[in-house]
Amino acid sequence: MTRKQIFGVISTLIILAIIILVSIIFVRNFKSIINDPVAVRESIQGYGMMAYLVYFLLYIFQIFFAPVPGQVLNIVSGMIFGPIKGFVISWVAVIAGGFLAMLVSRFFGKKILHLFLEERALGFEKEITRRGLPLILFLALFPNPVGDGLFYLAGLTTIPLEILIILIAICRIPGILIYVIAGDRVMSFGVKGWIIGGIGLCLAFVLYFIFNKRIERLLERYIKKI
Repeated sequence: MTRKQIFGVISTLIILAIIILVSIIFVRNFKSIINDPVAVRESIQGYGMMAYLVYFLLYIFQIFFAPVPGQVLNIVSGMIFGPIKGFVISWVAVIAGGFLAMLVSRFFGKKILHLFLEERALGFEKEITRRGLPLILFLALFPNPVGDGLFYLAGLTTIPLEILIILIAICRIPGILIYVIAGDRVMSFGVKGWIIGGIGLCLAFVLYFIFNKRIERLLERYIKKI
């Protein structure tokens, strides 16, 4: 075997080991409470000093299998670790999990994606491979139906993985910050604060559907100039 083949086999085994480990943790401890941020927080805090590692692995599992939107875990991160540490661990987990997901799709191809993605997300595959980086960055920056499945789909393109993960990670910063800060302040928001937050979230979705084409065209023009 060549060095490249050996590296591929070792990388695959590491990825599978991580998936199995995180799956065991998730199924045993979080399956029945994953939609409840407060319950998830209490469960993670029960691990004491290992809470950081448990959260990190759980976030990676969320990227791989997307049983729940990452926003819930970002909120939990703010509730447990505070705004600064919460943001850092969530962002690093996005980078690690996203890179692994892209590595899987690039190594195994699109046939394996049926194990990880719903049909709705798979429907974006042709558009993403055809339109490339502008659409990928747009979907990474704004709320979208693909969610973290974007990492798998981006991995199918010919764009170098290191460039993809850096750009997507940068685009994810605003969204992660918003939810982590919300999690940090969750106990002091009150009913009025949550109503305002809900209205703001709905407004973000409305703006997304109204201006998505325009923003995407601007990204295309900018990338062509680089």
